[in-house]
Amino acid sequence: MSKCGANEALGALNEKTKEMADTLKDSVDLSKLQEFKDKAESIKGDIQDKLVSQIPKPKNLQEELEKVKGLKEGLAVGAAVLAIEKDFGKALGAGVLTGALKNVLDPVLQGAAGIAAGAEDAISDALGGKSFDICKNVPNVELDKNGEPKEKAKVDAKPNEAAEKPKEVEKTVEDSSTKTSLGGGKYTQTDYYVAKAEISLAYDKVEKGVSKFIKKDKLGLTKKSKDVKKYYKKIKKKYAAAKVIAEKSGYKKFFNMWQDGQWPEDVFPFEEYRTYLGLYQDYEYTDTLTSELIDGSSAMEKGLASKNIFGAHPFFDNPDWYDKTKYPGFFVYRFYDELYLPIKRDSREYGLYTADKAIGDAHGKLMDELLAFWQREDIQEQLAILADYETANGLVG
Repeated sequence: MSKCGANEALGALNEKTKEMADTLKDSVDLSKLQEFKDKAESIKGDIQDKLVSQIPKPKNLQEELEKVKGLKEGLAVGAAVLAIEKDFGKALGAGVLTGALKNVLDPVLQGAAGIAAGAEDAISDALGGKSFDICKNVPNVELDKNGEPKEKAKVDAKPNEAAEKPKEVEKTVEDSSTKTSLGGGKYTQTDYYVAKAEISLAYDKVEKGVSKFIKKDKLGLTKKSKDVKKYYKKIKKKYAAAKVIAEKSGYKKFFNMWQDGQWPEDVFPFEEYRTYLGLYQDYEYTDTLTSELIDGSSAMEKGLASKNIFGAHPFFDNPDWYDKTKYPGFFVYRFYDELYLPIKRDSREYGLYTADKAIGDAHGKLMDELLAFWQREDIQEQLAILADYETANGLVG
């Protein structure tokens, strides 16, 4: 009697194998047979494991969404969603991918995924208050050997029978990565993400130049900080002794003690104090300008590359916002106008030391480079693509 689900071909093969084994019994040393069998099974296992490891695993929609769920950077999210739409878009019903992305992505990253305001969502409303589950609420679609998306059948057929062919999903969504916006925009989603990537990569090079100056240049913040620490280590004991004398004499500041002619020259030579004060003033000047430079860089990137989604000050709507001589009160004008301000170069106003002007020159040059980047013709073209696409797709904050 045949067993339910038994494979007849496999059964025949087993019978043939038994027959061969019976034939060999008389000519084979049975004491060696088990050893031979164990070795054969070991070799078989090794070969099987190696072969299985070489079989590429087909892309699966649910697994790809799990990967997107773990992303934290807008550019990476955009690229991943673009790939998902390209691979699986034509097999998904309207609003399915949008609904899934809304449930796996932080709201801040949904704009980067190309989710337009009011976009159809076929999942969220259907949850009925239940928690979203990728495995339960997203179709189990997988790419076949030809790269075509197919929904996997549920395995409930008999072992030796073909599984029932799943119903074809009605094609209601086309690959949006190659289509222009329904809102009348000129550019595709692919154009949009390429533009974002090119701006990001190009600006990264400029910012790396700023970072290198801060960390490596003799006028940069890191070097100035080390200069202060190194010299203070040298005078630390003298400084501490002079401080005790100042406190006993009722002086809160060393400078006042010097003004009154009470400086303890034999304990802490005044020229050493002046040298330390000069190093510290250079450090403070560099620190102040570096902070202004970083804040300015961030304002430019947000105000130009991200202004449609996150909003930006109307200042950036001026076509010549980068003009150093215009718009008093705004950061570009203020940076250059206050670059060599006496209070910045002698913050204590002792008149004993003025910070090195070369520090201001170097930071001014770095700001020039940041401003020049956003005026580049290629960057202007990429910004125009962002503005067109985000406006057309309702991604304006």
